[in-house]
Amino acid sequence: MIRRQLLYVPKLCVRQSTCVTTTPGHAGNS
Repeated sequence: MIRRQLLYVPKLCVRQSTCVTTTPGHAGNS
């Protein structure tokens, strides 16, 4: 699922930590 999130979230989401903040709904907390 992480791969999909990378495509969904912006390039700013380099680390999962940033993903969680960028997409609270798609918490990239795997």
